[in-house]
Amino acid sequence: MRLVSWEDFEAGGIFDGVCGAVTAGVFDGVHKGHRKLIERVVKKAAKLGLSPAIFTFKENPRNVLNGFKGAEHHPRASIIPLEERLGVFSSMGIETCVLIEFSSGFSAMTGADFLKTVLRNANVRFMAVGEDFRCGRNAEFSSERVKEFVENFHPVGPEKVLCEIVRPLLDGGRPVSSSRIREAVHKGDFALASRLLGRRLPPDEKARL
Repeated sequence: MRLVSWEDFEAGGIFDGVCGAVTAGVFDGVHKGHRKLIERVVKKAAKLGLSPAIFTFKENPRNVLNGFKGAEHHPRASIIPLEERLGVFSSMGIETCVLIEFSSGFSAMTGADFLKTVLRNANVRFMAVGEDFRCGRNAEFSSERVKEFVENFHPVGPEKVLCEIVRPLLDGGRPVSSSRIREAVHKGDFALASRLLGRRLPPDEKARL
């Protein structure tokens, strides 16, 4: 799997001659719900002859935004470190990971500008996002708005860009989520946290999370 910075991706040339199937998000735990989304992109890429790619952040954007507000806001550690997240992406068949350094400049980008850049520079033919996905300045684009924008985007050529909203994976009638994993860890329920994550979460993780 190749790693590409947002700046290099934005400059173009990374996907020359290759069409992409993409997803985007924080993926701070790459839990079972995240994997459902990634698997959908990888399978669709294989079916359509596309290159599967993922757009994610070096650090949880919430931490950066909290830093803008002041030191009283405490950072939220990723459930698993970046290196481990990248390893999971690669093992699942992702071919390109675009790593975004969430900055004040990036946070000011509109949802339309972000999506235009992704769609054009990755020659996107398929995009999948989670139901709770949001992007753009002040999280202005919901998943439904993303789908509408993507499917009305007109790339060069006759192909229409497909966009799919992947519904949450449920466990015990509730969505699998990073916040639910953190809640389980803080309560000492490591069995639940491990089940939601899809791998064993050792007890010493509580101190880090």
